[in-house]
Amino acid sequence: MEKPITPLAHGIIDYGIIASLFVVPKTMDMDKKAQNLYSILGSSLGIYNAVTNHGAGILPLVSFKTHYKIDYFNLGLVGLLGFHRAIQKDKKALLFHAALVALATATVVLTDVSRKSKI
Repeated sequence: MEKPITPLAHGIIDYGIIASLFVVPKTMDMDKKAQNLYSILGSSLGIYNAVTNHGAGILPLVSFKTHYKIDYFNLGLVGLLGFHRAIQKDKKALLFHAALVALATATVVLTDVSRKSKI
């Protein structure tokens, strides 16, 4: 069975996730430390998404297969970030974090790395 998300769609979804990391915590008036954690996470994700060759990259220096491997590593880190005190003590942050982990996991698992992106 072919996975439904192409590398291009994956990159675009990543930009949406990145934007949400900057906007949602502030909009939900989360704890300032949680907001800062999500801003740092959004910045790091934004950098490697922008330099990935998936069709939506700004400066495509990194192959999508490498990006995909980094995604699996980041899923683990993001999962562990849910244990940070700033997220644990703020119910809004914890809810957002659970949604973030679910969306990021679904995006990675449903991406077909072997498909070529078409612009």
